[in-house]
Amino acid sequence: MRNDETDGALSPAFGCADWRHRPHDVESFGKDATVDIKRNQVFMAGIIVLFLGIQLRMVQTYVLNEQTTQVLAKHMRQSEVASTNIFPALYSAVAPPPRKSLTPPKWLGWALLSTGAVLVLHSLAMPKSGD
Repeated sequence: MRNDETDGALSPAFGCADWRHRPHDVESFGKDATVDIKRNQVFMAGIIVLFLGIQLRMVQTYVLNEQTTQVLAKHMRQSEVASTNIFPALYSAVAPPPRKSLTPPKWLGWALLSTGAVLVLHSLAMPKSGD
């Protein structure tokens, strides 16, 4: 194991020298342990955020099914979203149960698209893991 206490400048956020090449010993585990984010991890996060932004831009409204609407109503305590009826068989024969629809704002899709694009471009500018 390497000890880089004399190499590089001290980082106030991590409290050790040359924080990019920290030794992984048992004494420092859990105290101020950091995880190095590699190029491929940033690239994958950028791709996921980018595709999520594309999906939010292409789909205008998400309609939840009955079961998800019931769970959402139970957790949010909104009885008007999914009402419970004493005659569920009669109710389902007359009219379909109410479904919750979600309409995300347009800015959310654009924000995710731009963040994903920045992450992908930043990952391409990062040095490779072997360098």
